[in-house]
Amino acid sequence: MDIKNITQKYRKIRAIKVSDLNLNSIKKIAFAFAIWINKDEILIARDNTPQGEYYRKPIIEGLIRGGCKIVDLEISPLPILIYAINKLNIAGAIYLSGINDEEREYSVNLLTKNILISEAEFGEIMRLYYHRNLGIDEDLDNNKEVNKIRKLNLIENYINEIFDQIEISEVRRKNELRVIVDTGAGAGNLTLPKILNGLGCRILEVNNTLDHNMNFPRGSALNKENLKHLILTFWKGNFDIGFAQNRCGFNTVVLGDDFKLYDEDTMFAFVVDYYLKQKKKTKRNFVIVTNITSSLIFEELAKKYNVQVLRLYTGAKQFKKELNKYIDKNRDYIIFKTEGPIGNALFPKFYQFNDSYFLIAKIIEILVKSGKRFSKLVSKLPKYYSFEKKVFFSNKNIDHIMDKIKEELTSEGEEVILYGKTIRFGDNEDWFVVIHPSKKDESITVISDAKRESLARIYCQTTAELVKMILSQI
Repeated sequence: MDIKNITQKYRKIRAIKVSDLNLNSIKKIAFAFAIWINKDEILIARDNTPQGEYYRKPIIEGLIRGGCKIVDLEISPLPILIYAINKLNIAGAIYLSGINDEEREYSVNLLTKNILISEAEFGEIMRLYYHRNLGIDEDLDNNKEVNKIRKLNLIENYINEIFDQIEISEVRRKNELRVIVDTGAGAGNLTLPKILNGLGCRILEVNNTLDHNMNFPRGSALNKENLKHLILTFWKGNFDIGFAQNRCGFNTVVLGDDFKLYDEDTMFAFVVDYYLKQKKKTKRNFVIVTNITSSLIFEELAKKYNVQVLRLYTGAKQFKKELNKYIDKNRDYIIFKTEGPIGNALFPKFYQFNDSYFLIAKIIEILVKSGKRFSKLVSKLPKYYSFEKKVFFSNKNIDHIMDKIKEELTSEGEEVILYGKTIRFGDNEDWFVVIHPSKKDESITVISDAKRESLARIYCQTTAELVKMILSQI
């Protein structure tokens, strides 16, 4: 059976939608991944979507037949799996997660130590899937399966490492925050309440358990419609701050004391701003690393606090390579990596990927130490707005398309910069637009970033229309 749909979920993690696959196909995916990784151990974990156990068995069998032993984190948030990859120095991992409540879709997420699996690498895995004689028609012996699996719970270790980055004693002593938590009954219900309790918060949990039919209490998307019960309870209970997560605990929004929802872009900028304010006190070196789509908010923060900016306008794989070189040479630095409008702090002792739990802990620390409301503190951040629009096409040469777009923009007086096939233009202080061709399908994504929301929307829409015009002429 063919893999019907390949999607990119959780930003840079390769996800295969498996809802339409039979169990043998899922087993083959795991087998091919194990052969490709070619290492002794592979990590697995899953969210608590009820189908997880159903898909777990063929994944385990495929990995074992591929020659791997398994470290099973069982039900764990995705950030803990990523933490485990780095902590245990394991080359690969598989995360099982639900991706669509209404259609009950499920995905197998493939990860490596670098997190990102490139198009070429994924192609290698798929060639193994289609062409390798897997020989897995018969069931695996149960004793062999048991002997190849090591179960491990890293939640406490993970939380303690987060607390190592917090002035935990002071926070616990002074903390009087009333916090409301909505994990949507996802995998985060094993971690987020423990973190907040450990920080001394007084918490109320809502939407934290499945109903008697094993259904989730709300949709996984973090929008006002799904979070209306959280918002109403927050208002009635006069809480200080709230947090909500998606099913796998990877994405988070903050519910502020002004009843507004703030996404991870704001959370990250909020934490970066706090660190940079402490620059003189800590006497630490800071650097902000940006890529071609990083929001200008980070350029403004760097300018405000006189912090170095390292601009790595390269492809994802080269970005990672150059960044690792920089980290190796500057082990005493605190490095903030931004990829698109969202980013994360890189601490040599911690792992190098977006981690909403770390951001939550830092936000609590900031609120406790400042004694101020979240809405008041966040209002002082520079404001930038980002919009994104995708334009599809078929049977056209992408190189020719991008050349024509560049010619048109240049003729209109724009200063165009080309990075590979990606185009960027703008004044680089108040706004920019990126035009990025997809490697996955026949589409072009337009991303805008500007100080004013209306301008960001206009730049995105007008550029998308320009792309459509070029496509119609080819």
